[in-house]
Amino acid sequence: MEQTKIRVIAKNATVSLFIYVLPIVLMIAAFYFSGQRPWEHPGKALTIDIANTNSFLGLITSTFNHIQTWGLTVIVLVLAVAEFSLGAFLVGFCNYCSSR
Repeated sequence: MEQTKIRVIAKNATVSLFIYVLPIVLMIAAFYFSGQRPWEHPGKALTIDIANTNSFLGLITSTFNHIQTWGLTVIVLVLAVAEFSLGAFLVGFCNYCSSR
């Protein structure tokens, strides 16, 4: 029984690690194959049009308008934080339910 639990935990940890690392690997691969180096021009890559960021919708619009420069990085980071938060919440919830 203990060996089965250890295998399940190891499998779940491997899948979680894959899910968390995948966006970063894809971003690095995209930079490699496209030849883009946004870190070489940090002033250009991090400019945000202040007029468009007065609202949440303006920030979303600005992110997708700049998808070729800094928009993809923002989307990947937001998704990574959301996945991590949801994963941590679900693990805590499942542990709470299994302890009852």
